[in-house]
Amino acid sequence: AILFGVAATFGMGILQLTDGLNALFHWPKTAGLTLGLLALMTVLFLYSSLKGIQNGIKLFSNVSLAGSLVIL
Repeated sequence: AILFGVAATFGMGILQLTDGLNALFHWPKTAGLTLGLLALMTVLFLYSSLKGIQNGIKLFSNVSLAGSLVIL
């Protein structure tokens, strides 16, 4: 069940990223873009998982917080 939950979350996230890039930058929604985003997300997920909470997840949490503050 966990595997299917992660796969569904990944799939929906990739679709949202593709649509967001299309809306903001008028990038065409192609299979290459979708596969490229999937590869990038997989590498980032593996990096944060393998580095553990103190390094990987904390880094992405801090980057996310900084991005949120920039948007505000």
